Amino acid sequence: MHPFTFSHPERIHSMDVLRGIAILAIFWLNLPAFSIPLEFAHSLGWDQGQISQSDRMFFSLNTLLLDGTFITLFTLLFGAGMALLHQQTGPAYLQRRLWWLCLFGLLHLVLIWPGDILLSYALSGGFILYRGYLELGQQELRQKVKKFAVITLLLYTVFTLLLVAMMLSEEGFSLAMSAEEIAAAKALHSGPYAAILRQHFTEAVMLLISFPLSLLWLNLSLMLLGVYLLRSNWFQTGFNRETTLMLAFGGITLNGLTLMLALTSDFQIQLQKQAFWSPFAAAMLALSLGSVVIHSRRASKGWLQSWLAPCGKMAFTLYLSQSLVMVGLLRFVVPDWYLTLTKTDMALIAILGIGLQLLLARWYLQRFQQGPLETLWRKLSQRPANKSPVEVKQP
Repeated sequence: MHPFTFSHPERIHSMDVLRGIAILAIFWLNLPAFSIPLEFAHSLGWDQGQISQSDRMFFSLNTLLLDGTFITLFTLLFGAGMALLHQQTGPAYLQRRLWWLCLFGLLHLVLIWPGDILLSYALSGGFILYRGYLELGQQELRQKVKKFAVITLLLYTVFTLLLVAMMLSEEGFSLAMSAEEIAAAKALHSGPYAAILRQHFTEAVMLLISFPLSLLWLNLSLMLLGVYLLRSNWFQTGFNRETTLMLAFGGITLNGLTLMLALTSDFQIQLQKQAFWSPFAAAMLALSLGSVVIHSRRASKGWLQSWLAPCGKMAFTLYLSQSLVMVGLLRFVVPDWYLTLTKTDMALIAILGIGLQLLLARWYLQRFQQGPLETLWRKLSQRPANKSPVEVKQP
């Protein structure tokens, strides 16, 4: 028996609601990365045109409240979900799930869209499982979270200084695409699929090379924090009001610094995701938002549970469906939208897409117990029948 037990089923409801909020918000935030080359997707004025007031408004809102918040929340929940699976099914089943997630992520990254997070989650989760971190006590776990957070801070500080130096260099580090780059991106987007595959494969290789020097340590700290919070009953109790407000104030203040740098430099310094304080601001906002939702009675019953929990239960299906639909839409249905959508256009598409996902998830789970890809993932991860006659309880 695992030394840590989780005996509060209502906590799962809050996790489903939070995961539903996160997966829908991620769709909103990923819209620019679907319709613009990934490296320029979060730059304001990427096309060297005049920046509109609506673009400034969306940029300010995203910078202050949204950028990083929901992917951080999603990562916390992934770690907590790993801990639950580890207790309920044991490490062997969890290891198989992570191997399959690694394959899903690699296929998603190479065949569909290079903005994948599944591969990095699988690799980070595999590292946690291999090192036995899910067996640690709470004090040891807290020390690991702090250690990996410090490593993240040091790495992001180096990256921030290098990036700012390039932005302010005499050569000019451009946050906008040149006319040649726009033409090349359009040609690639409308060209043969083989060329896109080659580019995605190159980006996958670069991700794997850079992963141990960047995202791994952030993922480890957040996933293990999710495990710690689960064992501390946080998904049932949240924080008190004072702590929740303090975290929200701290996150907004740090993101306000990012926004101030962008505004005072006429958007030549844009560090929404690169600033060394950004991961900590995102964590503060994710935890404060999570605490607010957990304290809401609607997290365990009512409309939050009815509408958002189904999206959380189908997060894997929805995440991959978002990529399939948006890549298919912009490549085959309306290819002229690629590199032409405004921030207002993206917001309208996101609102429509979120509404459709809410309806689809609720409709589907009224008829089936799990989403289609969740079911496939569970079946693929089961132990082959000839290996052991013992039935493994699945969550």
